[in-house]
Amino acid sequence: MNSSSKPSPRPPPKRKSAGEPAASDHGRRKWQKIHDLRKIAAQTTDKAFAGGEIDVDKFINAREFEIKALETGLINSKKALNTRAFQEVPRDMKRRTGSHNVKRLPKRLRSRATAEMAEDNTPTKTSRTRKPSGHQRLRLAIAERLRSLNRKSKARLEDSKKPVEKQGLVITRQARIKTGTLQAPPREPSEFRRRQKNKTWLPTHLFHAKRAHMTPPENPLWGFAIPITPTIKCHRRTHRVGCTRGAIAWDTSYMSMIGLRGAEEALKDTLKTFGVGAADGERRLWGPPGRKWLNGTRIWEGWLQKSDPQSSAIIGPATIIWSAYTDTENRGQKFKRPGKLNLNGREQKGVFVRIHPSAFHQFWEELQYFTASRKSDVTVEDLRFEIGSIEITGPAACEALAGSLLPLQANEAESSSTSSPGAIWASFSSSRSFNNLPTRSLLSFNIRDPRLRMPPHVSKTVHVPDINDRDLHLLSQWPLDNMQLSHDIFDRESRQECSRALPSQKSINRRKSQAKPGSYPESLPTDPKIPILIYGDRKPGQSLLWTILLPWSCVRPVWYSIMAQPLSTGGTSFFGGLFEKRQIAFECGSPWFPGDFLGTNAGRVWSEWDAQERKQEPHNRSKAYRKLPKKENINSANRKSTCSGWGCDWEQLLRCLGVWKGTNSLPCQIPHDSLSNKSLSALPSISRFLDNALVAVKVFPVAKGIPVIGARIYRLANAEEYIKERGPNAKKVSGRSRSSIVNDNGLIETNALQDVDWIGFITSGGFNLKEGMGMGIGNVLLWRALWQDVDPADTKRTKQGTTVGAVQTHLIAICAGPCSARLARWEFV
Repeated sequence: MNSSSKPSPRPPPKRKSAGEPAASDHGRRKWQKIHDLRKIAAQTTDKAFAGGEIDVDKFINAREFEIKALETGLINSKKALNTRAFQEVPRDMKRRTGSHNVKRLPKRLRSRATAEMAEDNTPTKTSRTRKPSGHQRLRLAIAERLRSLNRKSKARLEDSKKPVEKQGLVITRQARIKTGTLQAPPREPSEFRRRQKNKTWLPTHLFHAKRAHMTPPENPLWGFAIPITPTIKCHRRTHRVGCTRGAIAWDTSYMSMIGLRGAEEALKDTLKTFGVGAADGERRLWGPPGRKWLNGTRIWEGWLQKSDPQSSAIIGPATIIWSAYTDTENRGQKFKRPGKLNLNGREQKGVFVRIHPSAFHQFWEELQYFTASRKSDVTVEDLRFEIGSIEITGPAACEALAGSLLPLQANEAESSSTSSPGAIWASFSSSRSFNNLPTRSLLSFNIRDPRLRMPPHVSKTVHVPDINDRDLHLLSQWPLDNMQLSHDIFDRESRQECSRALPSQKSINRRKSQAKPGSYPESLPTDPKIPILIYGDRKPGQSLLWTILLPWSCVRPVWYSIMAQPLSTGGTSFFGGLFEKRQIAFECGSPWFPGDFLGTNAGRVWSEWDAQERKQEPHNRSKAYRKLPKKENINSANRKSTCSGWGCDWEQLLRCLGVWKGTNSLPCQIPHDSLSNKSLSALPSISRFLDNALVAVKVFPVAKGIPVIGARIYRLANAEEYIKERGPNAKKVSGRSRSSIVNDNGLIETNALQDVDWIGFITSGGFNLKEGMGMGIGNVLLWRALWQDVDPADTKRTKQGTTVGAVQTHLIAICAGPCSARLARWEFV
């Protein structure tokens, strides 16, 4: 720098001198105001205890003053900073730009917000005055191009309609139903078609996309864009909704549906091949006790197995529903009229198989191979995009369904009868009656378009402690077991007719505007009859879970009606995602498919997807909050294994045990319904499952600790010593146990654990709000968890079915890292 140039002036000091007023005076006054509002006045108790005696009147008056001061302080502190209208909106109704657009606020606050914005001179813009951004300009250009193409196509269509000379009349036959082929996704409007090249939207995608975190567009789940979890905090709310009050619903249209049609005996043979009824007993399900299921008045839920009789692998859980016999002529008799007939004159029935999408392709291939090899008369149809479903649970779920699903009677005689499914559904007057329906019973009836009853009123079905005599008599008799009508949802023509007759929202709004004030529009003969099939199933420790099956195009109207239905307990139903479904199953102690069944193909695919998501999650955070755990290198005398910390590495576990023989040696899952905590006699054909059997277990820490996903499970070789140390009669030496292996907090030194005692992984873990403690659900190798002296290489001994050793005490160690492990106990699910 040139020496003659003058130096630049020094910047002004950032801090102000002592004489100048502080810049934070406004903030001090603000916090002083908050402090005054949160301050609770109190009175001393000196006057009440004058002379060593208590003055009851003065003591009560002092406490009354403090209670009123506490209530007033709670109200004042709650509204201390609520100075504008948009700040009084509940958390689930808040929007980021709510302060600049009054239409984003509830109607009760719009007038106040408009006055506040006019007073503060807040700049507001509307869609007409706002300058479009770059992305919006691109969308407008695309829309204009599509409109021009639409005009050209309409012009060509008008030209084609011009009269021409008819050479002859050609009568076309009715289109045949494509069987044995996969169904193509529905053709979406042109504006949404480009976004669904590698995935399919659910019918309620536009509802969830603005309220929930969805699967990544480039990495869909099971071929669908599925909501993962709501954008608002909802962990505790999900617990309350699922257990104490309210209702939570899911759009489960991603669940796969397969239709089977054929003779009843052929359908029975097909279902028996895949293990239907194997766990319940052959005589129980296919005999007289299972007659209600075969007649179409009950559902069956269980596990499907591979068609190979030598294989013990399971495919996944499924729900099977038989179509009811038609009985339109003789309603007083039991299923006298046969169903449809095929070309050979044999009676045909229909069966719905509802299975998880992660196991759909495996079951579809097995089913196609079986029908082709046996040359069976059973026809197989893919109904994935024809039939959708909605699931709802919670104490107020019955109330939400009763107000949304309004039966549509075919004639006056049916409306006056109390034996039809629709009349029975409408006759119940309390949610207690819905909760006491026969186990796994189903109802099938037609409902009216719920958009004609929007906005809905509070349902007449309320929470009452008792059931009236009429409902009690109806539940005890249950006439649908003898007079169940045919399910219209099984008929393809009924489903297509309903979809074609479904009016647009514009025509619905026109009819509502023409109706009288305060009343709903009148029904028309052209209104669609939406066929539905609804059933409830109660899992242990869980509220009744309702499942509604209905045509794919009718899912959206019914969903919006359920979401808008007001509840008597306040508010409306809450929607959930995939994580909320898993949370409710976890709090009830039930394993969730496919995440907790890693012995299936679907479970292994989910484990890989979940591991990749959890591995990518730290990279999405800033560097200051990024925590990247590496592979756990355990270099101790007893453990020299290297395991990834993101997922469940079964290959490494089997290598440590010396039983790894390639991918064919991966463990297979055992249905948890076939196991018992006290007896091994409940295991089906135990010699088949000894080599590589996986079973789901529940894990509870003995002292402190919360299991996490991917934690390793070790069995304890000296379980009796651990019990003596942690038991109630353990001898204490200077405040500690007599052994230093386990401390007071349940921590175990990792040097005491060996690789040969490694038996499994934790697949779901966390703090269980229902139990009030940490809990985990894991998968363990059966032959390593139950028996000590079983050698997997000793095939002669295991296949002979001889005694395989004593059952170990259900005590394990959970290790989530290389430093420490915690003592825990486990039991079968």
